[in-house]
Formats: sequence, C-alpha cells, structure tokens
Amino acid sequence: MKRFESFDISNFFDEVRAPVIMFDENEIIFLNVFFKENFQEPSGSWRDIFKKPDHQKLLEDFFKCGKIIKAKTFQTIVDKEGIKRSFQWDFTNLPSSYDSRFLVAIGEEKEVIPEKPALFIENPEDYSQQEIQYLRTILNNTHDLIAILDKDGNYKFISPSVGEKLGFSVNEIVGRNFQDFISLGVLEVTTGDYKSVLESKDEVNINFWIRGRNGQRMYIESFAKNLLDDPYIKGILFSARDITELEEIKESLLKSEEKYRRLVEDSTEIIFSISDNFILKYVSPNVTQFLGYQSDEVIGNSIFDYMSEEDIVKFQEMSSSDQDFLSENQFLQFRLRHKFGGYRVFSSNGKVSTNRLTSERTYTGIARDITELKEAQHALLEQKEKAEHAAAIKSQFLSIMSHEIRTPLNAVVGIAHILMNENPREDQLENLRTLQFSAENLTGLINDILDFSKIDSGKIELELVPFDLRTTLNRIVHSYSFLASEKNLDLTCEIDEDIPEMLIGDPVRISQIVNNLISNAIKFTEKGEIILRLELVGEIDKSVQVKFRCLDTGIGIPQDKRDKIFELFTQASTDTTRKYGGTGLGLAIVKRLVELHRSEINVEPRVNGGTEFNFVVSFDIPNIKMEDNKEEKGQMKKSLQEAKILVAEDNMVNQILIQKFLTKWDVGELVLCSDGQEAIEAFKKHNFDLVLLDIQMPVFDGFEVAKFIREHSDSKKKEIPILVLTAASIHEVNDKMQEIGINDFVPKPFTPESLYDKILGQLKNKD
Repeated sequence: MKRFESFDISNFFDEVRAPVIMFDENEIIFLNVFFKENFQEPSGSWRDIFKKPDHQKLLEDFFKCGKIIKAKTFQTIVDKEGIKRSFQWDFTNLPSSYDSRFLVAIGEEKEVIPEKPALFIENPEDYSQQEIQYLRTILNNTHDLIAILDKDGNYKFISPSVGEKLGFSVNEIVGRNFQDFISLGVLEVTTGDYKSVLESKDEVNINFWIRGRNGQRMYIESFAKNLLDDPYIKGILFSARDITELEEIKESLLKSEEKYRRLVEDSTEIIFSISDNFILKYVSPNVTQFLGYQSDEVIGNSIFDYMSEEDIVKFQEMSSSDQDFLSENQFLQFRLRHKFGGYRVFSSNGKVSTNRLTSERTYTGIARDITELKEAQHALLEQKEKAEHAAAIKSQFLSIMSHEIRTPLNAVVGIAHILMNENPREDQLENLRTLQFSAENLTGLINDILDFSKIDSGKIELELVPFDLRTTLNRIVHSYSFLASEKNLDLTCEIDEDIPEMLIGDPVRISQIVNNLISNAIKFTEKGEIILRLELVGEIDKSVQVKFRCLDTGIGIPQDKRDKIFELFTQASTDTTRKYGGTGLGLAIVKRLVELHRSEINVEPRVNGGTEFNFVVSFDIPNIKMEDNKEEKGQMKKSLQEAKILVAEDNMVNQILIQKFLTKWDVGELVLCSDGQEAIEAFKKHNFDLVLLDIQMPVFDGFEVAKFIREHSDSKKKEIPILVLTAASIHEVNDKMQEIGINDFVPKPFTPESLYDKILGQLKNKD
C-alpha cells in the first residue's frame, strides 16, 4: 500500500463508482473507497478473487514478461450483507515507468437477463436463436446507452447500461413514456426535442441532463435516428453516452478561460510574445488602452514597426553582439509609438521558451507602461540638479562672503589688539575695548552664520586630539568675565575633580558649544549667577562620560517654547528678539554640535527661576600624560630675529597689520608682496625660512604659489614651511592643502597670539 500512496492517481480511483482493485505479482495493494464501503475486504492475495485458472495464467504471464491483458472475466465478490454479486472485470496496466509492474482491475456489475427479453421483435421467426443471443450479448455488454422509443415516446427497448446509470431495472423503464421520467425529474429534456427527431429524417444530436435514483446528475450526449419506417426497428433509436466528466472539464475550462481573459483584459500590463526575429506572435487585448491599437492590428508585425528609431539602433547593436539576445536579456526597456501620436515608455520582463514539437523559440513577457514614472524621474533629476546647482552657488556665495567680510574684519580685530598694547589713555582704552567687543561680537555673528551652513550640509567632522578640558573651559569662562562683571553677574566654572586632566576630543567644537551656552546665558540674565558645572557621570574602560551643565537665573523659557528655541532663526518670542537681539542661530548650532557628539541637549527650568541646559559627552582617555611645559612656555619670547619670512597678501590693511605684528616680534627679514606673481619672483631671488600666503590673490592664488614652491628644482627651497591665510574652514581647504603639501593654515580673522603660535611652531619644526 505504501508504494501506491505515492502515486497522484489514487484520488481518481477513489472517485470511481465501481470496485477498483490494484495488485502486483504477489498481493493486493489498493482497494478504492467504493470497494471498501460496499464489499467485504478480501484476503491479501488477488488469486482469491480471480479464481479461474486460465485468467490466473494470463495475470502471471503479465507479471513475468509484461504481456498486455486484453481478456475480461466474470467473477463474483461478496458485499457487506453477504450477497454474491457478479462483475465483469477489465484489467489495465499502469505505465512502465514505475519500478514494478502493477495491474488495476475495474469491475462492472452485470444484471441477470430477464426471461422475457426486452428486445421486441415483430417477427421472431425471421431471426435464429443464435442471432438473437448474439445481438442480446452485444447490447448487454456495451457501455453506450441504447434506447428505442415508439412514435408516442414509449420505451420499447433499453440496454442494461441505461438502468445502471439511472438506478432503475430494465423492466421499470420498458413500456413507460419518456415524459413520465421528465415529471419525475429523471430526464431534463423537452417534448419539443423528441418532436424534432420525429420530424427529421437525419440524425439529430440532443444533449441533456439525467438524474439517477441516488440524486447524481449526469450529462448525456445522444444521437437520435428516426427509424419508424425500418421494418425491424420501427421506432426512434437513441445512442447515448455519459459525458459528464467532459462537460465538467469543458465548463471548468470555459470558466478558467473567462477568468484569465478578464485578468488579461483588466491587467495594468500588456502580455505579449515575440519570435526570435522580433515578430509579434501574441498581444493581449488591453494593448488598446495603452497604445490605441487593436491586438489583431499588431499581431504578425515586427515590434520594430512601433519602436522609436533610437531604441531600434540600440537593439540592433546589442543583438549583433549577443547571438542569443532575448535569452540573455530578460529585462528590456524601450519606447513604442502610440497610434495617435507620441511615444510611451515600457519596461518588459520575460523569458524565452522552446516548443518541443516545432523547436520554435518565443520570448513571452509582460510590458509595463512606465512613462509617468520616467517623467517623474526626469523631473526629480532636474530638481536634484537645480538643488545641487543652488547648493554650489550657496557654497560659493558663503565662501566669497567669508573672505570679503572676514578679511576687513581681520584688520579691525588686529588693529584693536595693537592699539590696546600701545599704552593708550584711559578714555582711549574704553573706546578700544568697545571697538574690540563689537568686532568680536561681529566675528561671532559671522562665524555662527557660516559655521551653521557647514554643519547643516554635513561638512564638519569632529577632530579627536588630546586636550586639557579644564584649561579650555577656564579660558572660555575668563573671556566672558568682563562682560559678566558689567552686568554684575557671578560667572563661575565648577569642574569635578574626578574628571581626568587630559581627554581625547574636539576642543574647538566643545569650546563652540560652551561659548554659545555662556553667551546665551549672559544675554538673558539680568541679575544673579551663571554656573558652568562639569560632573563625572560614568567611566568604562578607557573612556569617561562627562555631564555639562550651564545654569542661569535668567528670564526662563516657557514649557511650550523649549523645543522651538533649537530651531533656525527662532527665539522664545518676538519681544525677546527686540529686547535682546541675536540671530537665533546660537542654540541651533549647539544642538547640531551636541548631536555630532552622539548626545542630546536638554533644557530644564530651575526651581528658583532661570534655566539649565545640559548634555553628556563621552571622551576617551589618552595613554600619555600632559607634559609640564609651563616653564618652557614662560621662557619663550615673542622674537623672530633669525627668521626670514615672505608674506603674500593683496589686502593693504592686512599687509599693514601683519607687518606691524612681525615687526613687533623683531622678524629678521620681511618681504611683502601684493599678488602671486610678485611672491613667485621674490621666492626665486631670496632664501626664506617661512612663506605666509593669502589664498585669494590676483594673478596667482595662494595654492598656485604653493604648488610652484613644492615643484621647485632646489630640494632645500621646496621644503620650506608654508602657511596659508584663509577665511574658509579647514574642511573646505584641507584636501587641497594635503594635495599640494601645505603645512598649516591661519584662519581669518586671526589674533596676534594665534598667528605667532602658528609661525613659531613651523619654524621650530623646520629647525
């Protein structure tokens, strides 16, 4: 039984309303449902059912040599009530592809022929008993349904197969009128069908439904012939067969055809087939809604008849280089001409199949109209290009603004420093302090605008270097002490003693965050205190988590405004803007810089009024300890007596400013140039220890001059330290500096200390 359960035809045999036995050489391996429900189950051997020696011999020959069994046999089997019932058995062998030989026996029950034959013969003497028996045997064993009716529609004869189909005996039908069975619901025909047979001399086809006693409906195909004039038949001869299964298959096929036809017609994609030479073999009817053509208009034509010329050229080029073009290109994209003008863009997906009978190859696929998608992509591409162009213009504008504003501002800051160091009168000192404060405020404002643009565009990355956090923050707080004292505010810095002295991080960005928070606190605090407090909140391996807290006793921030203050150009209210001024960029920059540190800025109200801003930053701890070089720094003097420096700067004010600084530091030799050409000529004539170049200069810019120096034939001169003066950020010029080999840069506006430190650092490295 296990072997047979793997076959997919078992369900078919279970549907057969007749006993079915399957057996191999030795035993019965399968009984269908009908057998099990109606008959006693036999022993394991098929020889207990097929007992006739001659038939057993035929069966054994089949299992030995595979000889096909054509003979039939009558054998009885016992039903559930113990009654023997006679069946005629047909044998069918399963396909030879299976690993063993099997036979299927299907039984057809045979009714005992009544003593009075159901065949009416007007003149029996015209037939011999042998001929009558011959005809009776044929009719009793045919599977076709045979019936003879007289002109009034009464049954004169039926074959036993009719009774078997309907569940009636022959005697229950013969002699009755067919209309009786219509009224009983057995026959589903009309009297008009019978009348049409009476009126015709030709064979008439009538199909109808019949219903047996068990309620099963069967569809019958019949052919009727009017033989009323025949001296022997004298009636209407019906020959019919059960085609229920065929009708059901036909109906199923029609439903499937309708289903898939609707799917194809309602599909948003065109289904098509083309031959190897690009002839359209099939196109679904919905092609009309996409291209305006009827499917029969295009079938048989080349797809190239509808394709754009540019795509035809591409297809021909690709197919010439690829012998099996359709097999190798499952996905295709092309433009097809609409019947009423214009082109539509299609994307197809398909595969090549081969007809096994004709060896014809066909590419079958689906084509999707992607015209709107391509138009949207094109529009997006245009928008992207416009956005990129706008971003480039913005970047160029900011670069120009940075240079044009910071360059004169550099002169203002520098001159203020120089004047304050030349022992001014007390009234002059107050004016200079005001000038310096305004210049530095303006510098901060410009830096906020330009830096935010860089942060927002993702051009700023954190630098990881060892630095002294305490020193950095104390200097920031000290720088605001004058401003705080003017408003009678207490400004203090409290740093947890457990925080390591040296940390690894970005001191510039940390300073920028703290600067903005303290500046913001001073601006909005009229009295009381401002505290910068650092707390150690965690330590894991070689890293620490430090909580920064900036507390003030200022005006506070309403609950519904706390999220908005971090937005661009936004302050808590319009009154705040009018009263305190500012751009609304400071906290927006703080938020983004804190996020660069993978943290989050929080704002909370203080119990006694005011606001607290806090965030947590992780720092790695360096392996090296900070060297105590205070003594060395204290002994350093701002003296450049031995240095020979070439300066190229096109701005006259900045020339004067740099010259004043370098002269004050006792530079050994100074050469000033106003453009790149002058700088190159001076470099050729003299030997310098350091070159200071403005990036934006007439004739040759700073990068071009630096490149000339690095490509000089004299190996000693080409290695001279080069500093560039720029209003741009390091991220904008870093790649170019590394490419050429520039040592460092001095940002504008610069302080005297920053310029001196940069120059001295390069001279020391040179030595």
